[in-house]
Amino acid sequence: MALWVAGPVLAIAITTVGYEARPGLNWFLSIAAIALSLAVLERPSPRALASQRYVAVGVAVGLSSLLAVTADALLQSLLALAIAVLGAVVVRLGAGLAPGELGPAQCLATPWQATRLTASAASRVVGDRLRTVGEGRAIAPLRGTAAAAAIVMVFGGLLAEADPTLAAARDSIVHAVTSLSGIGRVGVCTALAFGLVGFLGVACHCAGNPRAGGAGRASPAVHTDTERLIILGTVAALFAVFLLLQAPYLFENPGARAGSGVTFAAAVHRGFIEITIVASLTAGIVLLLDRRAARGPRETAVRIVGYLVLLECVLLLGSAWLRLDAYEGAYGYTLPRTYVRGYVLALAVTLLMLAAELRAGVDPARFCWRLGMVAVAALAALAIGNPGAWVVRANAERYIASGRMDWDYLAQTGPDGLPTLAHLLPRLTVPEQARVTETLRASGWRPGAPDRWFEWNLHRSMARGARQAITHESP
Repeated sequence: MALWVAGPVLAIAITTVGYEARPGLNWFLSIAAIALSLAVLERPSPRALASQRYVAVGVAVGLSSLLAVTADALLQSLLALAIAVLGAVVVRLGAGLAPGELGPAQCLATPWQATRLTASAASRVVGDRLRTVGEGRAIAPLRGTAAAAAIVMVFGGLLAEADPTLAAARDSIVHAVTSLSGIGRVGVCTALAFGLVGFLGVACHCAGNPRAGGAGRASPAVHTDTERLIILGTVAALFAVFLLLQAPYLFENPGARAGSGVTFAAAVHRGFIEITIVASLTAGIVLLLDRRAARGPRETAVRIVGYLVLLECVLLLGSAWLRLDAYEGAYGYTLPRTYVRGYVLALAVTLLMLAAELRAGVDPARFCWRLGMVAVAALAALAIGNPGAWVVRANAERYIASGRMDWDYLAQTGPDGLPTLAHLLPRLTVPEQARVTETLRASGWRPGAPDRWFEWNLHRSMARGARQAITHESP
């Protein structure tokens, strides 16, 4: 009964503030309400609140609050995706999967398994309720509710003819039910209620959950210390030769040298793609070899070579960072380039974490959990740090130092950067201010309709006032 009440009530509330609404405060309210319902239904002990399952719930609530801060569409999409993945992890752990079994294979299967478990649990809850109705125990309440609803509809329709307020309410209800928007809202609400019943049923052990299938098993010890030493030693030697022979290419910008035949764009983009692939594959190789390792007398040597390989990967990432720095010095700062910097930093932290794991042997589940926390921290840092504002400030400083500026891009800055642009605009010349203003009016961010209270977003609200101050348009 608790699931039947909580699921539909939450679905109605979330649909009310979320359907055809811009992301903002509504996401935080929705995720916080789900988390609170989970806590009320399960009544966890203080010890349970410290478990990974409730840590994932808490992190999801924290990330949802950032959707009311940043107004960047890409960051909002990544935050929403991270919240969905955390919800899938909560379902898997609630279904009986031990935290220590959540290794790489389990992480990849989590979205599909969580969807299957949620649908299965919801179907069981609905089926149990239908059987209860069929047995006659709920016939009287159900019949009374249906009769009361019919009477209210008939009497309300009649009384609406005598009162304009009731008439307006009646017309609104009829329009909502008969319009496509109303049909879509009902469909979304129904699907959401079904999903929430299943989610809460699995997450708080209320729906007779089966244990999540595919439990992690200990990997067989296959790769001997000699085999691992050969593989890692070869990779380390290859990286060392590559770094020595290509040092000018890796740590300088070949596009800055006359006659190099390499453009700035080719230098940074090609280098970033190569380095990303190499670093990612190398981390996977080190992880796989250690997980399936047959320990032997040369473990110390294997570990040292593993450290060397990961250090060389960090040096490669450093070359990508320096190359991107030179590229931005020539062409200016943009949001995509800022996100590239964030990715390089996150990947470098991941490699250092993997090096720390090698000290006592890699625990895949622990490493995956820590890797997820690095991803969450990176997203939070981007959302809180406001890269849009940083891009505007960096371009302004570059203009003061060199006199170079991409005015069209600056004027197309999204809502996160508009308040900073409004603050810096008086430092420009009158013709420059006019160019920024005209470009912003023509192709810059547009505020749209005023936010409803549940759509409130900090940067979007600040951007409205900033755009008005720059363009002198009426709100």
